Amino acid sequence: MQFLLFLVLILLLAAVLYTKKETLSSRMKKTLIGSMVVLLASAIGYESYQASQSEQRRLIVNAFKQGKTLTCQGGVTVDLKRFIYVSGTQSFIPNEINENDKGTVIEVSTCRILP
Repeated sequence: MQFLLFLVLILLLAAVLYTKKETLSSRMKKTLIGSMVVLLASAIGYESYQASQSEQRRLIVNAFKQGKTLTCQGGVTVDLKRFIYVSGTQSFIPNEINENDKGTVIEVSTCRILP
């Protein structure tokens, strides 16, 4: 969605540039086009990074739901017996049986799947 909004902005800038082609100097046109290319490349890179991060979090959550053990920040071991997954915050919290970790909130992004 963000990428689509960015493309609309680029097209709007290109339309303005085209309509004002007589009033803009050659240097200004090159600067604007260069800026648009840099912004477009940045947007593509950002979207790619976000997609890979989202995929990684999905794999971690799927592994957790399948009963695999995860290791998270601070060396905490997360499994189905002691933690539950909260999709709204994308985190793990201790279940009612796990008295040792009460009050602990572990973000999915800090976890890795144990081999």
